[in-house]
Amino acid sequence: MNDPAGPARKAISFAALLRELREARSLTQQELAAARVSVDAVSALERGRRTQPQPHTVRALATALQLRDADRMALLSTLGRAGDAALEMPSRKLTPRTPSPPSVEMVGRDDEVAEIVAALGTTPGGLVTLTGPGGVGKTTVALTAAAVVASERPAAVYFADLTDVTEPDDALAAVAHVAACAADTVTGLAEHLAGTSALLVLDNLERVTACGPHLAELLTASPDTVILASSRVPLRVRREREVRIAPLGPSAAERLFGERLAAAGAPPMGRADDSAVSHLCRQADGLPLAIELLAAAAARPGPRALLERIDALTELPVARTCWRGNAPWQPPSSVAARCSAPQPSGYSPASPWCRTASPSTPSMRSPRWARRMRWGRSPS
Repeated sequence: MNDPAGPARKAISFAALLRELREARSLTQQELAAARVSVDAVSALERGRRTQPQPHTVRALATALQLRDADRMALLSTLGRAGDAALEMPSRKLTPRTPSPPSVEMVGRDDEVAEIVAALGTTPGGLVTLTGPGGVGKTTVALTAAAVVASERPAAVYFADLTDVTEPDDALAAVAHVAACAADTVTGLAEHLAGTSALLVLDNLERVTACGPHLAELLTASPDTVILASSRVPLRVRREREVRIAPLGPSAAERLFGERLAAAGAPPMGRADDSAVSHLCRQADGLPLAIELLAAAAARPGPRALLERIDALTELPVARTCWRGNAPWQPPSSVAARCSAPQPSGYSPASPWCRTASPSTPSMRSPRWARRMRWGRSPS
């Protein structure tokens, strides 16, 4: 028969037993955290706030507590199937994940790539972090630089996308997985990478920047390894060299727009389109992602028609009121800002959330408006 308390009882039981085992050994949370688990993680587990610890975390805690077989089984049994997974070591038949070069040609980043390649080649055991706002092209630059490094010297290159990793303690396990390493500790990963001159490409680290000390420790233990990371903010650890990826300049931005417009099947642009393209790129704040989206949207109506519709959006009545809370709303000043602006509470793409001063004026956030803009038709 199923346990009527469900996951909540198991989480509380694990929390209580973990605290009891720690206190029985006269260990503080800080001392237990020496098992490659942060103090915050130990606190969250003991308070029941973190209900699904990773298998490697459970194994590390059990080892640090020096549990006998009976106590280890009692602790793992409170987790159900997750405890069964923690009993098993990761499969040793892992396949390393190497990065694929960008699918499209990069525009306007030759200087940055040259700087990154030079930094990776001259600093053994170094950490190079690419920083910049979302959509600026950090991943594309990192993949291009990694491809250049791989072509210039024999090195094992591994790519880890950490977008979905939310706990700093889990970042190292994700790196070990893509490197086909059965161990998920700094020591085990360093031994696995020894003598390989490995390049670890770690993408989207901004959510787990607290893993920086673990990465610095890994580079100390494995001096032949180098790390190329991308993050919206630097990790601020020793060995780190930050390379800022800035938005594209006007010339590179317009070239990127033209190339992506042609790739979308649009007819060749004329001189009459130059001013519209320049204005659209300024509206995109030079962000490659926003420029590519605009180029795709302009493929059918053309740059001038798209610009007119974007200008019309900023001229719509701004007396918009949120259905929930009557919060005033103002349109951001640029396309890039509109793309990244946070949505109000309660917004759902399936149900428009704001109304305009004029009942005949469509909502800017309406899916119907978006569909018409996408296919090049005027809203009605």
